[in-house]
Amino acid sequence: MKLTLKEHIDRSKQAVAANKAKGNRHADFLATMYAQPSRFIEEILQNTEDAYARKIGDSSFKKIRFKLFENCVEIHHNGKNFDEEDLMSVTTFANTTKKNNSEINQIGKFGIGFKSVFSITNQPEIHSGKYHFRISDYEILVENQEQKPDDGFNTLIVLPFKKSNKLECFNAVKQGLLNLNEYYLIFLKQIQRIEIFESETLFCEIEKQVSTFSKNIQKIIFQKKFFQSYISEKNEVYLLVAKTELSKKPQPELAFQVIESENSFRFVEIPDAPLFAYFPTKMSSGLNFLIHAPFTTNPLRDFIPFDAVLAPENMQLLHEISRLFVLGMNCFLKTGLYDLHFLSKLPLRKPSVILSGYNKGIVYQEFYTALKSFLLHGKTIPIKNHKYATNTEVLIPADELMYGFLQEADLKMLFQKSFFIDSLIINESYTELRDYFSSELQIKIADAESFGFRIKVSSSFLENRPVKWFIEFYKYLHFQQKLWDTQHMSQYYSIRTSPIIMTAAYTLEAAYDDNQIAKVFLSNGKKDFLPVVNPRLFSNEFSRTFFNDLEIKQPDVVDDVIYNIIPQFKNGCSIANNNYFKKLDRVLLAYTEASYNRNKILIESLKNAPWVPARNNEGELYFYTPTEVYLPDSLLKKYFKSTTGVWFAEPLFISKLKRKYPDIVESFFKEIGLFDFPRIHFSDNSVPKFEGFDDFIRYVDYESSNAFLKIILKAPEYYLKDEVLHYLKRQNWILTETNRFEAPEAMCISDVSTKYKLTVNEKAKLQILLNITSNKYVFDDTYFEWKPSVKPDEININEIKNLTAVPVSIEGNFNVLNTIQTNLNLFEYKETNLKEYSEADFDNIYQWCCDFLLLYLKHEFVQPEYKVERSRVSDFTVYKNENIFLHVFLCAKTDLMQHFYFPAEKLVEICKLHSFQENTLLYCVESVGTANVSIKIIFNPFQQISSGKIQFKGNLFLFPC
Repeated sequence: MKLTLKEHIDRSKQAVAANKAKGNRHADFLATMYAQPSRFIEEILQNTEDAYARKIGDSSFKKIRFKLFENCVEIHHNGKNFDEEDLMSVTTFANTTKKNNSEINQIGKFGIGFKSVFSITNQPEIHSGKYHFRISDYEILVENQEQKPDDGFNTLIVLPFKKSNKLECFNAVKQGLLNLNEYYLIFLKQIQRIEIFESETLFCEIEKQVSTFSKNIQKIIFQKKFFQSYISEKNEVYLLVAKTELSKKPQPELAFQVIESENSFRFVEIPDAPLFAYFPTKMSSGLNFLIHAPFTTNPLRDFIPFDAVLAPENMQLLHEISRLFVLGMNCFLKTGLYDLHFLSKLPLRKPSVILSGYNKGIVYQEFYTALKSFLLHGKTIPIKNHKYATNTEVLIPADELMYGFLQEADLKMLFQKSFFIDSLIINESYTELRDYFSSELQIKIADAESFGFRIKVSSSFLENRPVKWFIEFYKYLHFQQKLWDTQHMSQYYSIRTSPIIMTAAYTLEAAYDDNQIAKVFLSNGKKDFLPVVNPRLFSNEFSRTFFNDLEIKQPDVVDDVIYNIIPQFKNGCSIANNNYFKKLDRVLLAYTEASYNRNKILIESLKNAPWVPARNNEGELYFYTPTEVYLPDSLLKKYFKSTTGVWFAEPLFISKLKRKYPDIVESFFKEIGLFDFPRIHFSDNSVPKFEGFDDFIRYVDYESSNAFLKIILKAPEYYLKDEVLHYLKRQNWILTETNRFEAPEAMCISDVSTKYKLTVNEKAKLQILLNITSNKYVFDDTYFEWKPSVKPDEININEIKNLTAVPVSIEGNFNVLNTIQTNLNLFEYKETNLKEYSEADFDNIYQWCCDFLLLYLKHEFVQPEYKVERSRVSDFTVYKNENIFLHVFLCAKTDLMQHFYFPAEKLVEICKLHSFQENTLLYCVESVGTANVSIKIIFNPFQQISSGKIQFKGNLFLFPC
């Protein structure tokens, strides 16, 4: 049943009396819910907006006036007059029907908003039309003396300040009015102006002007004027996006702040942009523009819950407004407002780094997803001339130079793309947008590295380009030093050795080859065969600077040889005339005159070019590289007599050069690789491979053996490395007195055939080089056959006895260093009990001991920083953190032996390591081949040996038990 106004007032009195009797203070509580007393201003604006909306046929200029006095504030407007229903509404407390959730309330439907005035007043007054009331006790209407609004207004609301804190109320209201800005009008459809008076003097006004920009976009201009001693004005411009133009129904809207100049707009970032439910809430969207929708809020209208259960309508509105966002971007695109600057203001950062109060990131996530989807579908990426392309058609230019000289056809050829993104993307202010394009949209960046690589693999790209294009190309390269400098030449993008230099013949050449030998030069005015830079390019300042940076120079004597001389040495060329040797003179002149670095380049070129005349065994003459040719040495020819495909330098070539350049020719031959020794190559395990050696061994005879022996005796020290000598000691190539070819390690010096006619010095040198001993051991005709009872890996390492040995002093004093200097000739045989085993057995004993000790050492040095390996210097080397820690030698003894067996060649190695003596150990392994094997360790064996505490006998190093 609908009540009359009088009945409503009577019941209100009864309700107030009843609440007072019961002690209820819910009205006080509701009236003081607002944290800021000035918050009532928003509610007054909302009520005034509703009043104008409900005024039928009203076409007047719609405004609201606030007049601030010391004891009150007045509100004047010209909306619909209050009627009885309005009066009853503002004096009634309503209940929400929203699932009894105290956080949610549709304000405006239940009259709670007006109750906010009670934060500053106890008895608000309403003067509208024929009604003049004040409100007492929050809900009792009391007739009041008539007061008229200002001219042009029909409604006056007077809010007398609370007497208990009048000054606080005055200051709060004043501050609230001063804080009013465009945010309080932007999403209102009725109110066009807010006027603020202090007493009767106009202090400030905010006015908005709305015009249609396009179908879905309105332009709103806000003017805020201050009227003091002088008038100051502040203007703000917004573009408002809505689905339905000029709709009076509540609907989602977006507002983008812009700066307008000469009919163009530049978007402005709005930091900490709040979410709007008609007015700004305390929630931030994390976006740079404003979002408004008729969201359901909490009673204080400062919080919007986004919850599919508690407020599903808010989630629906959020989806709608994200679709409106896409619509707005399409509108901006069609009207030409859509560009990189606009995109840079949109949600580009990942949602995980955006916080938005209670609902962290939920609003931002919606728009972030919508933006990415929009950009991935359709022509949405700005390119030049205000056009757009899809994300799969574009590239990000890394710099302005690349953007300038690479055209669309170039992009298609190099990158298989059609366009560069608008050049603004290069600016530092667009770094975040550039990173977004790269990471989220997978748009590739055309940087110097990718450009260099594609130039390198696209051999045809530079062909047929005009000189003008190359000028821009070299200008770009001048600023991209890493594409061609020596520091980066091993990188995948380096074009230092790619054909990028246009020559005078309009061909393309590389500045350098893989060996960093110059291939292009600056012209010196002479006519020759060298490729020179195109003179039209060299006349340009940018190109000339690049050539200087690249160190392209005029040719010198080395270049003359590489480009003018070497190419003339071809098969079929005669060497029987002076013209050929004149060319050789230029080669030797370059060799003597060039600087050290240029000489290295010359040598490398000569090594790799076929210019040395050579003949094979059949007498055919061809030009070969020096590293394929040997000097015409008679010993070499005898050594190679069973090997085919070996070439020897033409004797006339050698003899003429030796006569003319006696002081330098030997070093010249050596540097270019002409050898008078068989070339040696080493495999991965350091085993030497002599050229022709397999044929030599297979068909060895006295002539080839004698030649090779003489070659070895005259060979320089650098040629006879330890690995080489070790290899030669084990090959059957030396003729013995018994007319057999045997290995040096199996003979003594007296076994070497007298056919070699060696001098005393040659024999001594041969002994030193190949460790050939002076005498043989004399063994009985019968031996025990040694067989181990266990294998090395069957021994329990944990049970091995390990005693540090203290050697027993033995009579005599033997100086090891003298022994080495006299070629081991002082080793004399004395009868010992060594007849039990053959030499083959000794080898087997020693090998078993090596296998066992390797397992033992790995058990002793088990920590990860240690590593144990077999060694060619000692028996084993122990490494600690990749550095040599110990050298380990071993000597072996079975239960039948009275002395330890130790090959004499190992003694030489111990002496060579005298500088490392403190870190050298000798492991004495007893009971070899049995389960009772044990170990004694001698520290610093070199010191023990050199002091004479250990004795030598014959070809063995013997240490008493």
